[in-house]
Amino acid sequence: MPQTLQIKRSTTTATPPTLAVGELAWSEVSDNLFIGESGNIVTPIAGPGTFARKADSLAITGDVSGTGTVSAGVAVALPATGVTAGSYGSATQVGQFTVDAKGRLTVAANVTITPAWTSITGKPTTLSGYGITDALALTSAAPSALAASASVGTATTAARADHVHALPTPAAIGAVATTAVGAANGVAGLGADGKVPTSQLPDVAIGGLNYQGTWNASTNTPTIQTASSSNKGFYYKVATAGATNVSGITDWQIGDWIVSNGSAWDKIDNTDSVSSVNGATGAVTITTITGNAGTATKLLTARTIAMTGDVSWTSAAFDGSANVTGSASLASTGVAAASYGSGALIPTFTVDAKGRLTVAGTTTNTPAWSSVTGKPTTLAGYGITDALSTSAAIDGGTF
Repeated sequence: MPQTLQIKRSTTTATPPTLAVGELAWSEVSDNLFIGESGNIVTPIAGPGTFARKADSLAITGDVSGTGTVSAGVAVALPATGVTAGSYGSATQVGQFTVDAKGRLTVAANVTITPAWTSITGKPTTLSGYGITDALALTSAAPSALAASASVGTATTAARADHVHALPTPAAIGAVATTAVGAANGVAGLGADGKVPTSQLPDVAIGGLNYQGTWNASTNTPTIQTASSSNKGFYYKVATAGATNVSGITDWQIGDWIVSNGSAWDKIDNTDSVSSVNGATGAVTITTITGNAGTATKLLTARTIAMTGDVSWTSAAFDGSANVTGSASLASTGVAAASYGSGALIPTFTVDAKGRLTVAGTTTNTPAWSSVTGKPTTLAGYGITDALSTSAAIDGGTF
């Protein structure tokens, strides 16, 4: 039967503080094996940095590559991405790059800078702003080459200042002579108000209606001027009734019109006359009204109002003499009145297009184990205390 040697171990301390002579201890923190020596000395005898293991060769691949040994180390190198080593970007070129998901340049190139004119901001608007010195500004005097004097029409260069022509006559350009303004068979002139004077308008135009706004017949606002040919056709609509005397008329009601005929003001009465009675015109005789229609206090025959469908309701007898009320009832959907759902039962429902439950019931809650989320993976997670964990160990003690 093989013999088993158990030694002390620690998962929290890198070096044991004391060991008896010949006693062994292992630290999972420093990965070293220690032995106790005379004089209360603790000496590491195995583990990283304590003794060299065999010089296994190492190789690294991936984003970096290299080979070597544990003792000598490994020299690693980044693989080339195909980008030409050099400087990118200048006063006339911009560096253009493509970067992979690991932040390495995989493509690099120079692209000539070609800004669009519309993208340039702060462009100047003057000759001096652009630094132009060989142009003639609008405010500059004409150079001597363009300022020479000459008689009408003798210059041969159109750009010269002395190349002038005589002004054309009004008739040549179709202008109207001033003597024709306001004259017979001429053209109408304009008064100080920018309008054609009534003296130059035909009588039919003067007689047309011209709305001036509303009038307050109580305060005469605006003031009605004396009727004349200058205001012929002017009319106002009475907005406030009153008794202002205009051309002998004092009965002004809201909606009436006051109209100038050129010599007096007339009233168009829009309030006192009856155009028809029940569709009849002329001498209309009204016969006696029968029943209770003359007072309209209530309906001759009482009626009831009923509702059907999703809501049912029938009123009491209604004849219009008093308010009526009624109790409306929702139609039953066939669902039993009860509470549905519990810790172990899930409520189930069927709903119609109007949002009403038409079927109601419960079903047992039977969740599948695979549908349970957040399941623990340890004995402690489930609260189990009567089983041995795989992480448990039996050793010679701890330090």
